[in-house]
Amino acid sequence: MKKCVEIDSNFKELVELKVDKLYPKGIEVRYPEFTATVSEEETKEAIEIAEKVREFVSRKLVLGMRDKPLVSIVIPTYNSEKTLVN
Repeated sequence: MKKCVEIDSNFKELVELKVDKLYPKGIEVRYPEFTATVSEEETKEAIEIAEKVREFVSRKLVLGMRDKPLVSIVIPTYNSEKTLVN
């Protein structure tokens, strides 16, 4: 993340969101050899962080496409019940 911030200071937003919290939990719950318990509170926090990361990346994609031909980018959006919104 430090390299990203060096290149683009807007990535500080992700540092402030503490996105690094997502990585260890993602590994722990993905692989059966890890025995991890994730509380409801941790789950909600992870979802909130992930949604903010998705918004950040979406903004970056749109800004990056500013000088390019118009392209439609559709990123699925889910609500807290994991139901597709768009």
